[in-house]
Amino acid sequence: MLIFLTSCTSTKSKHYTETKSSQFQNKKISVSTPKYLDLLIKAYPDVSFVPEYDKNFLDWKIHITVPQKDSSLPQKTSVLYWAEGRFLPPEKMKEKELYEKIFYFYPENIPDPKNFTKEQIKLIKESGETEIRKNNYYSSPHFLFDAIYDSITQESTEANLEETLFLSKNTKIHYRIQDALKKVEKRILNLSLTNQEVKEFVDTLLRVDGFSWREIRDSPRKSFHSFGIAIDLLPKGWGNKIVYWNWEKHQNPEGWMLTPLSKRWIPPLSVINIFEEEGFIWGGKWNIWDNMHFEYRPELILYSEMLENK
Repeated sequence: MLIFLTSCTSTKSKHYTETKSSQFQNKKISVSTPKYLDLLIKAYPDVSFVPEYDKNFLDWKIHITVPQKDSSLPQKTSVLYWAEGRFLPPEKMKEKELYEKIFYFYPENIPDPKNFTKEQIKLIKESGETEIRKNNYYSSPHFLFDAIYDSITQESTEANLEETLFLSKNTKIHYRIQDALKKVEKRILNLSLTNQEVKEFVDTLLRVDGFSWREIRDSPRKSFHSFGIAIDLLPKGWGNKIVYWNWEKHQNPEGWMLTPLSKRWIPPLSVINIFEEEGFIWGGKWNIWDNMHFEYRPELILYSEMLENK
């Protein structure tokens, strides 16, 4: 479960909804198409999202067609139900309320623990408890991302990986995010020519960890590293600061959630901005913070901008 406790303002993003009429059992019923489907269409322009209303489930089923890495092969199509933004296969619809929606608010500003209330601190601490995380199977359904990245199995995922260099460090990523990551790299390197802080960030980078077929630590849920769409950036010596909440939890089980921002390793804000402008979110804005982690989620950037501009 991801918890955010801040609000912010940001750039413009337009959101459009449309209403279609469907004819069922000789009755004309007005049905609104999925509210945020347009954000996915904008986030993944080469993917086809075609809604079709299913009167049996009283919900939209979304036909998702994705081109393959080998363009000579036919495209792959999956069908998932909207389920209020959860994107579930039909066999999961009976338990849909157990799953969280894929859209959540990603803040502009880094949540600062000095502003947390006692209730917020308690909630964050509980969400980091090992037993709670181990039982948190339903919180983040991955069916949509399995469809987009052909990542149901390790074998199918690895067939879509590319070895690449990012800031002179070897890593493996899904081919679909390669262009976005190259844009990030180019912009960071250009900025490093005139910005000393960014230059030091590049010069002190120790390694870049991309694809890893694994579950989230202390959780039964598949990590976004398993899709090849997340990278971890680790600096030399971690900048003598704290990088990851769970490492700090072992040292300070009662107070890790209050670790001051000044004691956490944080990439230059200009670097974070570049990643976000190219569709990546940064794990340092989660209250369960992971400051080395960047994840390609352009739909969340668009969703949050839409909320901020309402």
